Amino acid sequence: MIGFSPRKQNITLYLGGLEKNAGLMSELGTHACGKGCLYIKRLSDIRLPVLKKLVQASVQQKTKSGAASKSKKSGAMASGKSR
Repeated sequence: MIGFSPRKQNITLYLGGLEKNAGLMSELGTHACGKGCLYIKRLSDIRLPVLKKLVQASVQQKTKSGAASKSKKSGAMASGKSR
């Protein structure tokens, strides 16, 4: 789902789908991004309600993609196909 790493330089959150939430990212506040990583120096630099929405969106995206891959696997097994 998500990962959290408090580091000396910043707080790192590992979230998926940041590029899909550009609107929320623009409202977040002072931050930096890497591939799937959100870097925050201090929580006071960002808007916490927006961060909450980003985390929720990441969890929903992971839940949907997990459900989709499970249904593909179970459909392949039901038809006798294996990977």
